[in-house]
Amino acid sequence: MPNASSRGMFAASVEYGPSFVLIACSGPATAAEICGALAFGAEIARRDGRTLFLFDLLAVDFEGTAQERQEMGRYAAAVMGTVRRLSVAVSPANLTHEAEHAAREAGLDICSFTSLPEAIEWLTA
Repeated sequence: MPNASSRGMFAASVEYGPSFVLIACSGPATAAEICGALAFGAEIARRDGRTLFLFDLLAVDFEGTAQERQEMGRYAAAVMGTVRRLSVAVSPANLTHEAEHAAREAGLDICSFTSLPEAIEWLTA
């Protein structure tokens, strides 16, 4: 039975590129789903030794608070510790930089963008 706060299906998938790993997410999400996707990427980094990650969140509907965004940023830094660079693509409506700033303060080299080409360019520079 779905959680009462569930608004639909959230999905996370992975694609391995030659220089980075793409984690593509879609659907309605709470901080729990986003952190789950981060943990998914962290396990790939740990097991496969990958150091460059792109999280495509363009198709994610997230309505979290500033505090939740900051918590997600700190969580990203904690679990993605072996990752050299992490790039995030989000819709313009979700680009607040709160998670990014919290992750940077915690030591993660991360940058957010509103398009995949920009996110890829920064990640692979």
